[in-house]
Amino acid sequence: MFKFALALSIALAAPVAVADSTWLNVGGVSWHPFTSGKNGSNPGLGLEWQMDNRRFITAGMYRNSQSTQSRYAAYGWRPYDKGTFSSGIITGVVDGYQWRDGGVIPMIAPYVMIEGKALALNVVIVPRVSKNVATTVALQIKYRMRGMGPSLCDC
Repeated sequence: MFKFALALSIALAAPVAVADSTWLNVGGVSWHPFTSGKNGSNPGLGLEWQMDNRRFITAGMYRNSQSTQSRYAAYGWRPYDKGTFSSGIITGVVDGYQWRDGGVIPMIAPYVMIEGKALALNVVIVPRVSKNVATTVALQIKYRMRGMGPSLCDC
């Protein structure tokens, strides 16, 4: 829990530090191609701070595929970056799923990002790794927080 609180604190401080590197995540939708009965509407709220062109941290909460509240904190690395299109790996922790009775579980997943100046779309692909983790394709919409609050630099 301490690591989650630390990551969330860093993410929440990001808009003050460098507003152009901060994104507001508003959740999205998910698709479970081999599983029925899952919730595909996943509204949420989170922050993502880009440390540089290849690394970011993110934290937030959303309504998960089991229709319960989940919180997450993660680090992302995207070695492939071609302007508006990039891809990489995201790893961290998430809670709120039936597996481990809603407790914190580790996560690692490949993802793709399509980024514009003000809007972006994250596509996270969660492979089935056990009977407890269904194959999932999740879409997350995010807005760049440019000009939304004070910045310590004009970067």
